[in-house]
Amino acid sequence: MLKRFEVSGFKQFGHLVWDFSRTREYAFNQNCVKDGLVRDGLIYGANASGKTNLGLALFDITAHLTDKNSADDLYRYYLKADEDVKYADFRYDFQFSGDHSISYGYRKSSHRLLLGEELSIDGRLVLRWPDAGGIFIDPEFQEMYKFGDMKWDFQSSDLSAVKYVFNNMLSDSSSLLFQFRTFVNGMLWFQRNDLNNRYIGYLNTHEDIYDYIVREGYIGDFEKFLQEQGEIAVKLAVIQNPDGNSELYFDYGQKIPFSKAASSGTRALSLFYYWLKHKKGITFLFIDEFDAFYHFKLAKKVFQYLISNFSGQAMVTSHNIDLLTNRITRPDCCFVVRNGQIASFADSTSREIRQGNNLERLYVGGEFDE
Repeated sequence: MLKRFEVSGFKQFGHLVWDFSRTREYAFNQNCVKDGLVRDGLIYGANASGKTNLGLALFDITAHLTDKNSADDLYRYYLKADEDVKYADFRYDFQFSGDHSISYGYRKSSHRLLLGEELSIDGRLVLRWPDAGGIFIDPEFQEMYKFGDMKWDFQSSDLSAVKYVFNNMLSDSSSLLFQFRTFVNGMLWFQRNDLNNRYIGYLNTHEDIYDYIVREGYIGDFEKFLQEQGEIAVKLAVIQNPDGNSELYFDYGQKIPFSKAASSGTRALSLFYYWLKHKKGITFLFIDEFDAFYHFKLAKKVFQYLISNFSGQAMVTSHNIDLLTNRITRPDCCFVVRNGQIASFADSTSREIRQGNNLERLYVGGEFDE
């Protein structure tokens, strides 16, 4: 799991630290925390406060360590614009089984141009460049993962030494480096808007979500999901078109193409369903404006469904304060982005927050403004 994230010089962030280990001993909603780390988080903040950019910062790692979709156009304006910034620094601290840790940091001048990397395992530096004009590799680390002599030019900054190791190491699913690679490859950011569905990470191809549902035989399951979660009185059917392709339809006696007739909320719920069918491979999920097209009751049901049915870390941004209830979440799992910083509700007040406190009222009243 991701334990801590730090970024400097990226977009609007001068220096931001997001520490998932700052949890409290609340006795309620303990399933929102796992191994002492925030597992399910809600992120709030005013418009243009940086919620979307926070997700982009966190997912920058997928651009050079994976071959997954990287949505380069979202990173067009990369460095902090109101200061004379030449590069951005990123650092990720991961916690894996048995309290083992990996710390990975790097520097970039743009989304695709690396200026340096540093990798530590259980507090021990194993790889760093530039280092004394070259690259440092711990001999024991090289022997353990058997990636051989590195035929890699550290001066070519569009290449990652760590990715080179990933691609050439001895594959062992129990090793820390394998767990690190699996985690990063399983990261997914997605967003639903009126025009298209945007995602970063996890897959390297785009596909039509309704084609996927039909192809995988999920029609009955999808219909049930819409009925139970969306409370939509819907009946679905599949019709084979003259070109031989099958298409999903609403079946109201008259057949209506699903993709053309579904409401914005139903399409957003369909996208959520599509990605949750991939949940076994997703390690870290970030949904930007996850409930932008949802009725407030549906938003609450979807968030509860996510907590109950997804075992990885999941962070969602929202403006829906109806979600702020200790019946669903807890103060150390609710965050506010403000002035280029992020802090949990628990860390944003001197008040001792109890289960009976109304988080929504406290938030609207400015209790977490400091």
